[in-house]
Amino acid sequence: MSKQTAWTLADLSALPEDCAVEVLDGAPLVRANPLPVHQRIIRRLASALETQLPDAWQLETRVPLLLADNPLDYLCPDLVVFGADVPLTERFVSGASVLLVVEIVGTNPSITNAYARARIPHYWRVEENSVQTHVLDTGRYVPTGVCALSDVRFS
Repeated sequence: MSKQTAWTLADLSALPEDCAVEVLDGAPLVRANPLPVHQRIIRRLASALETQLPDAWQLETRVPLLLADNPLDYLCPDLVVFGADVPLTERFVSGASVLLVVEIVGTNPSITNAYARARIPHYWRVEENSVQTHVLDTGRYVPTGVCALSDVRFS
């Protein structure tokens, strides 16, 4: 990283490709490795949603998103639905290409705010066996419902 106080895209690009780093408001972000139950929930949710996606969209887990470059917001949500036209060979996906981010419990409000600043239309938060759905409305996420994890549908 350069001598400046805030991380930049250049600092991030200088790291090895397999380096798992997240940056929020220009500062490196440390998140704990997920527990196996966390990984199972995401895997099952991804499997359930992927078969329902229209051809215009694709879904991946833990895809790095470039949400802003000054200050740098570079986050890896648990699950991301983004445009099918985005090549999977890129190092990150632009927030402008994202339809939905999903996070499993414990998401820092600053992270949720970064998704809203990037104008990602939909945000889901998974807690225990339920999914709380939110839609972006005038710069903030507004709750639209809660459903059982087993009842999740993409529409």
